[in-house]
Amino acid sequence: MKKTKKRSVSIDASCLIAVQASESLSELFKDKIRKNWNAFCSEFALIETSYILCRTFGIEIAEKKMMALKESGIIQIEPICKVSKEASLIKCNRPIGIGDCLTIALAKSINGDAIFCNKERELFTTLDKKPFDVKIIFLEDII
Repeated sequence: MKKTKKRSVSIDASCLIAVQASESLSELFKDKIRKNWNAFCSEFALIETSYILCRTFGIEIAEKKMMALKESGIIQIEPICKVSKEASLIKCNRPIGIGDCLTIALAKSINGDAIFCNKERELFTTLDKKPFDVKIIFLEDII
């Protein structure tokens, strides 16, 4: 049987937050990554995830969850400087958050797709007006 090539994906902080906050979603997501994807995220996505988890669960639980994520090796963490120029060009031309711009720029740099948790209004609106150079996927459509 022919083995299917894994596709590369850039994972937004919104997905990391949702996954870290829900045990059932976490297992589904990890399984999807192991089987189908080479997963990447930016350092910025980790920063966003960390402070949201801290606000939600407290510092101790947030630190444990973030350490487990990093140690799992399931997602490759990319430095912001790798995609900062492309992210700034996206931000210059579109009214979306810088975190979203970094996720999309990272997807472009890995020749992959960008995965977001929710169909946020600002991202969804700009998609309707002018498509991105990468495929945008929403977590609710794949899990």
